Amino acid sequence: MQVKGLLKDYTLPGVLDKLDLIECFEQPGKALRGGEMLDAQQQLYQDLGVTPPTSHEWPGI
Repeated sequence: MQVKGLLKDYTLPGVLDKLDLIECFEQPGKALRGGEMLDAQQQLYQDLGVTPPTSHEWPGI
């Protein structure tokens, strides 16, 4: 976060809170699906150097 300059806008708990808002839906007999990701959330993933998950990449619970 320091290297990317995110500390001027976010705390670590703040970043985690922003990413925690991404919903995950479970349907019996089907794979988990991720909800819509906001542009700001996608930008955080990009700034952190992490590839955001797609709906087919959500791990099982």
